[in-house]
Amino acid sequence: MAEKKKRKGRRAFLNDFKVGGDGQYSYMGTVHRYGGKLPYNMVLARFAALGGALLLSLVGIGFIPAPSMTGYNNFYVVPLFVFELIAAFITEWAAVRFLVNGRKGELRAYAFEATVKRLPILGSITAFIAALGIPANIVYLAINGFEGRPIASFAVILLHAAAAASAFLIRKCTEATEWIASSVKQEEAAKQDDIFPPYEPEK
Repeated sequence: MAEKKKRKGRRAFLNDFKVGGDGQYSYMGTVHRYGGKLPYNMVLARFAALGGALLLSLVGIGFIPAPSMTGYNNFYVVPLFVFELIAAFITEWAAVRFLVNGRKGELRAYAFEATVKRLPILGSITAFIAALGIPANIVYLAINGFEGRPIASFAVILLHAAAAASAFLIRKCTEATEWIASSVKQEEAAKQDDIFPPYEPEK
């Protein structure tokens, strides 16, 4: 029988799933196991807290009627906030994947690449864009004034700072974790491992 063609690109991870004699697919690739000193439950709690703080900060910015968000001369504030939302969404999605796939202290190679490897970069980008929202709002207030809403104006600035800090700390927490790459899993162990259920390929 001819060797099955290797997948490339985004679906390359499917090459690590091998079919057994029963026709079921099992993951046979590299597994990264948490090996840090900090209790893993605390690592998960930090990621959940920081992800929640980032989300709440952005939701707060969207709901607070600050003049920079509702005024007539905000062509540079609102588009920047849209980019901030996009970057934060991508970061949040990676963080959620980490919390779900790594809940038992193990990550398959493709999940490790999509979360632990990417979160430092995503966190930095999100923190940078969120931090730009601070001077953007200050410039708007300097040009147009508070329009009778000083509390809302300062609240939005503080929430941009909170979002930037949360994203930056997501980066730092990810970089602080230590992972150990295991050897390729044995076939019998893969079948009996309840962490990795059989994979059903798309039809």
